Amino acid sequence: MESIGFIKNYFNISVNELFDNKIFFVLFVCFFYAAYNSDHIYLIFNEKKNIKNEEQKVVNIKEETKKKDIKYEDKYIEKLKQNMKDDFEFTKEDYDFAENKYIEFCDNFENNKKKGIIACNDHINRNNNIINEILLDIRDLKYKLENIENSVKLENDFDDCEENSDSDNSSKESESIEDIKNQIEYCEQNIIKSKNIIEEEKNKIIEINNSIIDHDDLKKKGYEFMREDKLKKLKNNIIFENTPLGNVCMRYNYDTSSFEYFSNSTIPFRFLETICRKYVIIYRCTFLYVDLEEELRRCQIKQEEKKKEELILKEEQMKNGNKKEIFAKFKNYNSMPSNFKDNISVPKNRQITNNPNANNNENMILKENTNRYTWKGRFTNFDILKKIDKKLVNKNASLTFSDFKKIINNKKM
Repeated sequence: MESIGFIKNYFNISVNELFDNKIFFVLFVCFFYAAYNSDHIYLIFNEKKNIKNEEQKVVNIKEETKKKDIKYEDKYIEKLKQNMKDDFEFTKEDYDFAENKYIEFCDNFENNKKKGIIACNDHINRNNNIINEILLDIRDLKYKLENIENSVKLENDFDDCEENSDSDNSSKESESIEDIKNQIEYCEQNIIKSKNIIEEEKNKIIEINNSIIDHDDLKKKGYEFMREDKLKKLKNNIIFENTPLGNVCMRYNYDTSSFEYFSNSTIPFRFLETICRKYVIIYRCTFLYVDLEEELRRCQIKQEEKKKEELILKEEQMKNGNKKEIFAKFKNYNSMPSNFKDNISVPKNRQITNNPNANNNENMILKENTNRYTWKGRFTNFDILKKIDKKLVNKNASLTFSDFKKIINNKKM
C-alpha cells in the first residue's frame, strides 16, 4: 500500500486510473514481486556461492594429498619439464654488457693492429742499422785485404831477401788473407739474413693492413663472454634444502662443471637430483640439468643405429665372402680348438653356474652426460661471507719492493 501511495503521489493519478493503464499495472506488479522475493533470491545466490567454495576446498584437499603422496626423489619433475629451456633468460643489462664487450674487442683489434705495425717498423729499422754496420765492417776488411795484397806484391819484387824469411812471411800473409776473406763472406751472409727479415716484416705489415674486423665473430665472443660470466656468478647463488636425511646447501661451479653441496650426512644420488632440479628452476638455468631418462633414450637410439650399421656390414661381408682373399691367413696356435670345451669334463660335485651379466654386458647402455655432484664438506666448512680481494680494494697491497724503492726515489728527486 505504501508503494501504491508513492506512485499516486509521484504521478498524480488515482488507483483506478493506475489499474486502467496497462503499462503502469505491469510495472507495479514487477516492482511488488521484486520487493517480495528479494530476500529469497539473495539466499539462493549465497547457497550457490557456498557450494562452489566447498567444491574448491575439496579440490585443494585432493591436491594436498597428492603432494603428500609424492616421494621426495620425484619432486619438481613436472615443474622442470614446464620450465625447461636451452639457455638463460637474458635481460637488457646482459645484452648491454655483451655490446660493451664487443666494442672493447673492436678497440683491442685496432690497437693490436697499430702495435703490430710499429713493432714491424722497429724490426726493419733495426735490421737496416745492422746492414749499415756490416757494410762498414766489410769496407774496413777490404781495405786491409788490399793493403796486405799490395805488401805481398812489393815483397815479391825484392830478389835479394833471404829464403827462410820469405817463406815465413808469405805463410803468415796467406793465412791473414784467408781469414779476411772468410770474415767478408760471413758478413755478406748476415746481410742476406737481415734483408730476408726485412722482407718478412714488410709482408707482415701488408697482411696487418689488409686484415679486416670480423664483426660477427667479435659479437659472438662478446655474447660468449657475457654468458660465461653469468655462469661463473652462479657460484654465488645458493639454496638450502631440507631432505629426509638432513639439510643440504648447493651451488653450481662453472670451473669444475659440477654441482657442489655441503651436508653433515651422506646424501644419495636420487636426493641430489631433486635438489638440483630445485636449484635450476629457482635460478632459471634449467639447461644445466641433464634428464637421465632422455639421455638413456638418446643412447638407445644410437645403439640401435650402430647395430643396424653392423648388420649391413655383415651382410656386405657375406656377399663378398665368396671372392678369393689376397692376404694369407696364419694359424693361431694360442687359441683353443673348437672341440676342446666339449671334451672337458666338469667334476660331479661342482655346480655349473651361469653368469647372467656375461651376455648383458653387450647390451649395456652407457650415458654420455650426467649431472655431476661434488661434496665440499660439512656446514662448518661452508663460508657464507665471500672473501674480499685486497688488491682490488687497496692498490698498495700488490706493491712490490722494487716499486716501493721507485716511489721513494721519486720523492727524493
